[in-house]
Amino acid sequence: MYLSRYICCRDPVMLSFLSLQMQEEDTPKMKYRRSSHWRAKQHYCPKCQRGFTLKSNMNRHVKFECGFEPRYKCPYCCLRSKQTSQIYSHIRKKHPGHKVSVVNVENIE
Repeated sequence: MYLSRYICCRDPVMLSFLSLQMQEEDTPKMKYRRSSHWRAKQHYCPKCQRGFTLKSNMNRHVKFECGFEPRYKCPYCCLRSKQTSQIYSHIRKKHPGHKVSVVNVENIE
């Protein structure tokens, strides 16, 4: 670990901190969430095995995203996405000054 070179290895507080850090780094399938909390991915998509921390996120993924083409399109370029939030963010960054809106491809085709 990078920090171990620059700290005193005899300090019990620092030793316990380092051992906890090493355990967290070795733990598989963990996700960093809200600055200092770790949450295991407990819910997995039955089709693609992608992991989610919340069951509602997995249900949304299975119902609308897994195995489907992207449903939403940027009205100013050819970018497509499975989530509207990605399109909104894209328009604000790549097309500043334009109206922020999303085209639902399913309604067009």
